[in-house]
Amino acid sequence: MKNGILLCAIALISSNFNAIANDAKLSNFIGIGISDKSGSSVALKFTPPDETGWSEKNSGLSVTLKNSNDSEDNNREIEAYLMRVEAPISPISGYIETMRRNILEGVANSKRFKVNALEITEDSKDARCVRLHLLLEGIEAEPVTKQKRWSEQYALSCGLHKRKGLGFELRYYHRYLDSNKDLQLREKAVKIIESVVIQDD
Repeated sequence: MKNGILLCAIALISSNFNAIANDAKLSNFIGIGISDKSGSSVALKFTPPDETGWSEKNSGLSVTLKNSNDSEDNNREIEAYLMRVEAPISPISGYIETMRRNILEGVANSKRFKVNALEITEDSKDARCVRLHLLLEGIEAEPVTKQKRWSEQYALSCGLHKRKGLGFELRYYHRYLDSNKDLQLREKAVKIIESVVIQDD
């Protein structure tokens, strides 16, 4: 998780690298990545939601999607970014435990949320990756409606084999009150996660 809770995105563009253009949009993909003059490249691409209202914002080696139909008490966000990994991806168990520790330590001092559920498992489709489900429960209720606040996310976190120490993460967030819980959130998030293609040439 970004923003001090988990792993941070990095800006890794040097004089030998150029940002890869989002030409993948033409085939309904969104992508981020870098390439060098030799043609070697590293990139992540995914299929955006098939819904109206989503907008895309690129910043360095990250991309964020938000939905204009959302409100402060019911909003969704998808982000993908290149990052430095804090543990080797082999063995994957060590990678998982590092993620778990970082999340729990990061949330421990929060005055707004506590961990309600946390699940991190090896991705059965890609040995470089793990899947995460995190549900944060608000400590204080929303003052007007007295409903509980929630912050829920599904994520894919992957290390790279050829560029050790680097990796990608994609996260699908939903922040909501009790009455706005999306019972199809997991289905929507998994669809995005399973569309991910990682290039590590």
